Amino acid sequence: MRVSGDLDHMWLFTTDGFFSAVAYRDEPDAIIVRARVGDDALRLVEAARQGEVIETPDRDYRFRVYLARDDWSAYVAGAAAAIDYPNFKEAVAARQGPDRPDAYAALWSAMFELQQHAVDPSPSQDLSAGSNVDAAPAPQAP
Repeated sequence: MRVSGDLDHMWLFTTDGFFSAVAYRDEPDAIIVRARVGDDALRLVEAARQGEVIETPDRDYRFRVYLARDDWSAYVAGAAAAIDYPNFKEAVAARQGPDRPDAYAALWSAMFELQQHAVDPSPSQDLSAGSNVDAAPAPQAP
């Protein structure tokens, strides 16, 4: 099921790692899963039981794994079904090491700022007509 006709990429943060998945132009039934850290790509290959890690040192994402679209979908569904933790950052620290949660927290902070801006926009931003912004106060950071 496609969420949008324009949706051809995604970022995914799991306890296995951070992945950027994009459509493979040359093969419509394939996905290129990119990773910045080789161990993330290795964990993906192990979990998906498919693919191999290809190092591309001159590319934006240094590591790539080519997967059939169905294999990527199965990995994502399996990762969701396997959630066994009450705190994502603690699970990441346990499975990826103590430094990784700091990187994820930086992204969390950036997205929290975006949320705050959407909830309480500056006077220069007009979110009036047709806005789907929830005006309830934002929760406190964990």
